[in-house]
Amino acid sequence: MAQIKKDNSKEMTSLFPDLKPGDRIYKVIKTYIFPDLEQMGFKMTKSPLTINRTIGDFEQQISFQKNKWNGGKVVVAFSPSFSVNLTTYEKWHIDRYGTMPLNTTIGFNRAEYIQKWGKKYFNDGWYDLAKIDNTQIVKTLKANILKSGLPYLNALSDLKGAIAYTMGQNSYYYKTPMLFDFALMLNEKRQAEEILNWFNNFKESSGRIFGEDTLREVEIRQQLFNIWA
Repeated sequence: MAQIKKDNSKEMTSLFPDLKPGDRIYKVIKTYIFPDLEQMGFKMTKSPLTINRTIGDFEQQISFQKNKWNGGKVVVAFSPSFSVNLTTYEKWHIDRYGTMPLNTTIGFNRAEYIQKWGKKYFNDGWYDLAKIDNTQIVKTLKANILKSGLPYLNALSDLKGAIAYTMGQNSYYYKTPMLFDFALMLNEKRQAEEILNWFNNFKESSGRIFGEDTLREVEIRQQLFNIWA
């Protein structure tokens, strides 16, 4: 149960203060954050501490990393991150190319890199239950997940949306093979061409050196595009 304790002459609400840091973080998230998400079809696991749901072939995940310095009532910190995977992509890639894909994760971001994620009570990328009024952390975290985290997950949980969002960030060029494959699944030749041009233009203008695996996979897509009827 919650209790009020004095901290530096200020009243601060501490939720489940008698639990160990890991158990306390889990209890706070399960009791105050998860119920709203459960109504949207999410499920929760304790180890690892995640909240997940599947929409069609897309798996959405909210993960909560615990600070390695957590201990007692001095540090009880955690940091959320968000990711989307296409569950059918690995099999599709093997069937199409005969090899494993470089990755199946469409997008992954720590909370601080999610657009419009509020930074209040989020110090150096961590929420710390030992230092900030816990009811304020809960209120702020819930609002951030609903207003920023979920839109990020939903934007990536659709092939067209995933292409548009990723290209719009102008940074995830190594995902070009995956994005091309999404265009291929959609039979969108013009989109596939735009993806290849997006990659090649950046590579030429930036001088960035990409890994051999990425270059090989992009070249395979270029050859495939050249014979695309």
